[in-house]
Amino acid sequence: ILIALFRVLNIHGMTLSGGALREGVLYSMLPQLQHQDVRARTMQSMMVRYYIDQQHAERVADMASTLADQLHQQWNLASFEGLAMLRSGALLHELGLLIEYKNHHHHGAYIISHAELPGFTRAQQQLLMALVYNHRADIHKEILSKQTMTSVLLAVRLTRLLRLSVILSMRRRHEVLPEVQITAQAEALTLTLPAGWLDHHPLMRAELEQEVMYQQQAGWQLSVE
Repeated sequence: ILIALFRVLNIHGMTLSGGALREGVLYSMLPQLQHQDVRARTMQSMMVRYYIDQQHAERVADMASTLADQLHQQWNLASFEGLAMLRSGALLHELGLLIEYKNHHHHGAYIISHAELPGFTRAQQQLLMALVYNHRADIHKEILSKQTMTSVLLAVRLTRLLRLSVILSMRRRHEVLPEVQITAQAEALTLTLPAGWLDHHPLMRAELEQEVMYQQQAGWQLSVE
């Protein structure tokens, strides 16, 4: 019966819900909440509570959306709310800076994994934790492999785009954001920047070269042109 429902209704996937029918009924009885995005309120609350630079978080999220828009058809990034999860990961990627800089991605992931996040299922929270944990430095593929809301492949793809978005936004200023193009041939990514841009931004060049190495160590091909 379940297989038939999937076929007839063209359902592509199913995940565990953090609530039950009673929560949905109660929520529908609160008119003042019906026109508000619970997830957006959660994001805003987390950013305020942990003193996240909201302007920069939005900058990284916009860059992530720019990259994802160029690939989401080819990589099917919209499945399982992948685009929404990518944006949420970008907004919270600096969550752990309140605790420590060097390992702030670890601290941010710990906070996410233990926090109450209304609007997110436990499976979505697990993916969000994995994105924040892997947004910089060494890539821990075993964390990405423990997803229950989506495929490991989608988690990997979202992680790769978030990492690039963080690097491309590292100057923390809108006026120095590069015009970028990104293409994919299967899982091989090519990031194209304006001619001569890297020559004028040697720190960015070094960071991107390091990122190529990180992704190669994880078994992912990335080229920068």
